[in-house]
Amino acid sequence: MAFGMRFLLACVVVAVSTSMAMAQVIQLPSFHTFSYSGSVLVPDSATASLGSVSRSASSYRGRGFGSSIGRGASHAGGSVTATIIDHREIDRQLLGESVTSTPSIDRTEEGKSLVRHARAMLKSGNRSAASVSYQMAIQVLDGRLKELATIEFRRVLPPTDARSVGDRLR
Repeated sequence: MAFGMRFLLACVVVAVSTSMAMAQVIQLPSFHTFSYSGSVLVPDSATASLGSVSRSASSYRGRGFGSSIGRGASHAGGSVTATIIDHREIDRQLLGESVTSTPSIDRTEEGKSLVRHARAMLKSGNRSAASVSYQMAIQVLDGRLKELATIEFRRVLPPTDARSVGDRLR
């Protein structure tokens, strides 16, 4: 008889543990990704939204005396915040210099920047903007750099009508 009781108790334990095992739910993680490709203009210390994706799902299962309901929702978004840090301005403030004592942009650097801009405009096919940039650079530069800018201007944008390059530079 003791053996029969032990066997019955073992069967009850097995039955209870298997019913509990069937009721266990293991939720595995799910991953979703989205990407953004483009450009935005963001002012200093401002934030711009790049986009977002929302997902939701629900399910219902009715079975005999029991039922189950499942719902899920997720939201993912991307944004960008721009902060411009001007180290020269920070140095001026730390050293107690006034804004008027700050040297302006060096004319040589300005001329070089205009020539670089002219080259970029040529590369993109905007010949009129390139011509204007070259002309501005030649007015700002002096000495050897002015001579080099003028030679480059004449080489890449030769005059298309009877006017001479000298007429275009005035």
